[in-house]
Amino acid sequence: MKVTKEEKSRIRSTKIIRQYGVKDLERYKEKIKKNIKIFEEAIQKEKTEMKRVEDMITALKTDIKAIETIEQK
Repeated sequence: MKVTKEEKSRIRSTKIIRQYGVKDLERYKEKIKKNIKIFEEAIQKEKTEMKRVEDMITALKTDIKAIETIEQK
């Protein structure tokens, strides 16, 4: 297969464009990884907050039962 100078020039140009594409996608991939880490941290914080709220609900329900017991006496 014989390749002309014009075709070689076009191929080189295409290669350069592809290399920039790879670099851009690698940077984008790193950004996605950072976003995932931020979301994972946020999810953990929300789970901690959910546990705190559940404990508060339990404490309030216990208080309500105690008050009902006192009222019945």
